Amino acid sequence: MRPDAYLQGIPLSKAPFKAADAESLNKYNEAVNTKISTPPNNIKGFGNILASTASQLQDLQRNQDKIKEIENILKNKLLKLIKNDDLMAFGFKMPRNIEDQPIKIPPDLFFCGEINWNKSVLKSQNLEFSGIRIFKNINSQNNLNSQILKNSQNKPENAEKRHFADLDPELHIGEKEAAKYLGISHRTLQGYRLKGGGPEYLKLKKAVRYKIRDLIGWSDINKKENTSQR
Repeated sequence: MRPDAYLQGIPLSKAPFKAADAESLNKYNEAVNTKISTPPNNIKGFGNILASTASQLQDLQRNQDKIKEIENILKNKLLKLIKNDDLMAFGFKMPRNIEDQPIKIPPDLFFCGEINWNKSVLKSQNLEFSGIRIFKNINSQNNLNSQILKNSQNKPENAEKRHFADLDPELHIGEKEAAKYLGISHRTLQGYRLKGGGPEYLKLKKAVRYKIRDLIGWSDINKKENTSQR
């Protein structure tokens, strides 16, 4: 799957609520928005205060348990949709490289692995997927690619720049990707390495790598408001 199409998916952390039926979602919202009444200020006696506080804590715990129960119901419904192939999950196989593309995650891994819903991560045996996003299933992957290609024909000029902005600032990328991010040729970037004045880079034997954070910093430093600035 292409990165621009991947970003249109729903993160796993939000998917249980996006895929939920109206009734379940209403129950969840009611539980979340339930206000626990505070003890009145006119309670007298240490024993009465303790009893009132204990009652309030019990109400709070019951409400938290209810929210957790509804969340589990929504998550199980989502997993059932994935198992039945009504929904598809795509993510990056770890460890991830800059050239990697999101791949479809086999549904059975969701039932034999450990899911971190908040981080949208799945671990199963020796496999780990991160950045998991959920999509509606279609007839075939070819149809998906055709739909992606059609949607990308009107892609704005800065769409690729936005893709770089979504990357981890600590991630290292190659020379050509770095040049593309800066909007210059890789030959110009090579010239900076020879003469100096360019962004910091890392040399791993013959491989040259640039950190996203360093590219952003170098780009910001070289911003100009008019031609009189040097």
